[in-house]
Amino acid sequence: LNALDIIEKYQEQERQKIVELVVEFDKRSILMLGLNTRSLNCLRAANIETIGELLSIDRYDLLRFRNIGKKVIDDINRKLKDFGIETRDFRTW
Repeated sequence: LNALDIIEKYQEQERQKIVELVVEFDKRSILMLGLNTRSLNCLRAANIETIGELLSIDRYDLLRFRNIGKKVIDDINRKLKDFGIETRDFRTW
């Protein structure tokens, strides 16, 4: 396999992991994550009510929502990991 095939295969595996997580957590409320009030309010303002919806949003698109910045992103990262959901971190840069 050449390098591009390896990269493409890796990206497909990452997409599949996200799809599996979305299916598993699709109906569970973001309240289950135990986010702080600010993070929770920011996600609700963006009409994100379930963990599945949160996981299905592109990480960089999340930053486009009002009041979502570094602190909210850090809280989401920490709570997802605490909850046992392993995804690439949401980043602010």
